[in-house]
Amino acid sequence: GIHQYFSHISGEIQSIRRKIRQIRGIKGITLGLKTLQLQSSHPLKGHSLSDSNLRNIVVGFDAVLKKIVDRLAEPLLGREVLAIVGMGGIGKTTLARQMFDHPDTDFQFHCRAWVRVSQVYQLRNLLLDLLRFVTKPSDNVHEKTNEDLAQDLYQSLKGRKYLVVMDDVWSNEAWDCIQMCLLDDKNGSRIVMTSRFVELATYVSP
Repeated sequence: GIHQYFSHISGEIQSIRRKIRQIRGIKGITLGLKTLQLQSSHPLKGHSLSDSNLRNIVVGFDAVLKKIVDRLAEPLLGREVLAIVGMGGIGKTTLARQMFDHPDTDFQFHCRAWVRVSQVYQLRNLLLDLLRFVTKPSDNVHEKTNEDLAQDLYQSLKGRKYLVVMDDVWSNEAWDCIQMCLLDDKNGSRIVMTSRFVELATYVSP
């Protein structure tokens, strides 16, 4: 069941941490692709990233950024979610922002949108923020319901290869509310989410 699955993931994370503790003097370790788990006592000076393969590659911050940008450029047609996970202040948002502003990222996508979710959020504000990135909101936008805004966002993204960054996500509910508007047109669209919670990363990017 789901409890056993999370227990399995937790066991893998503990295994990764044991491996990391055995390695001294290493500034950055990357162990994967879809879920990036950042761990460092010095924000932006070192990062740990983990996946099920548990392969250790020493990297610096620029190399981690390049790895993410290259991942976004891979010719996978289905919508893919990349989760960046780590404790507060470690540099998740900075890493995501540099990825978002990178020239190669700009070149890859028809449109890009960024929304900061946080622990306390208003769905309406999230939808409005995203709409401002992907289209010119109508004059009566403030008269529309949340359902209308969600439909506008869906229609604005239809047929376009998009990149959406959801920064600082705290709950499954916040993720579910937004991702339903982010259709999969099998055109290489990507979603990047930053969060403090490994369980949430597993939920959005199993």
